[in-house]
Amino acid sequence: MKPPHAADGPRAMRPSMVQTLLGEEVEMSSSVVAWPRQPARGALRRTLATAWARWMQMRQRRETMRCLAEMDDHMLSDLGVSRAQLNFELDRPARGRD
Repeated sequence: MKPPHAADGPRAMRPSMVQTLLGEEVEMSSSVVAWPRQPARGALRRTLATAWARWMQMRQRRETMRCLAEMDDHMLSDLGVSRAQLNFELDRPARGRD
């Protein structure tokens, strides 16, 4: 005599009794139980790497603007930048600059 569900094969749903938090017994199959999906580590790493790169870029731009603001007009003209152009760039918000 064959055991129950043997004809169904190894991947067949096999019901089992599970006790709920309220103490009730319910019949469930193993294919019904689904564990919550864990977040993709690769996506999290990419998000953190992108945020870090943007933060470092913003920091570098801020430092560059600070150094340019400390220069006198003669030094700025050596770079081909006028004081008016520098003031315009310093007044612009940091977001959206590329």
